[in-house]
Amino acid sequence: MLELKPRIDFGGQPWPIVVSAFDLSWLKSQLVPAQRQRLDKVTALVTDGTKRIEAERKHATDGPGHDILASIGQRLPNGNIVRSGEEQRLQRDIRSHAARQVVDRIIQIRQSLDQTVPPILRDMQRASLTAATLQERVFDKFSCLWRASAGMNLQDTAALKADYAEILEKAEPMELTKIAQRAIDDGSAQSLVLVDCLLRENFRRPRSERNFLNAALLNLVNVPEFNEAGPLLQEVVDLNNQALTAWAEFNGQANRATTLRIGQGLGRMSLAPTITEPQEEY
Repeated sequence: MLELKPRIDFGGQPWPIVVSAFDLSWLKSQLVPAQRQRLDKVTALVTDGTKRIEAERKHATDGPGHDILASIGQRLPNGNIVRSGEEQRLQRDIRSHAARQVVDRIIQIRQSLDQTVPPILRDMQRASLTAATLQERVFDKFSCLWRASAGMNLQDTAALKADYAEILEKAEPMELTKIAQRAIDDGSAQSLVLVDCLLRENFRRPRSERNFLNAALLNLVNVPEFNEAGPLLQEVVDLNNQALTAWAEFNGQANRATTLRIGQGLGRMSLAPTITEPQEEY
């Protein structure tokens, strides 16, 4: 027995808003734009944090403390500065104190981003997990072909499929193969409905009565919905990876970024290669 799974969720979490239908319109209007907005937020926060840190470092180099350090000691007529042991210790103490202050302020900046960026990254990761699930269960080529309607309503599409099924049921294996080849060569929207019926009829027959593999037929037909959905799902994943890269670069050290990814359950993702051949022949 094969396990039936619950409706697709938001990367392991309930959807923040009700999704009426997982279709191209929803991909274009909600899933992808929301992921773009998340990347914009992460980029803006990281850019602002980087500017604030650079300002602190610049202040430590060119700020008033630099002038104070230069004034410690006795300046000779030739421009050299002579410092006693006590003055040298004072200079070291001032440098150390200033450095600690800069480090503390940089840590505070990073901690402020630790409160805002990771939650956005988690949502981006969930969206990527959703994209991977959608690619497997909703926008795979077989599912997209099943939904092909040639612009007809559901009732007319069902009636056309019923007519095709009645004709194909009586076709000999060689005739069925020739019909499949004509459908491939036709390439029209209506031919996709025929291809869907051909796959079902070929799958229904015993293996000894099949003249072609369903996976071969599926690979040879052009399904517009499948072609359009793939890049949109890939963009969701790519945006997630861009945000993770920006966050890792901001933290400035691989071990810290790795620790964050492990702790927050985050990491670079990729969609599985598009494979139209099923595990078992249709």
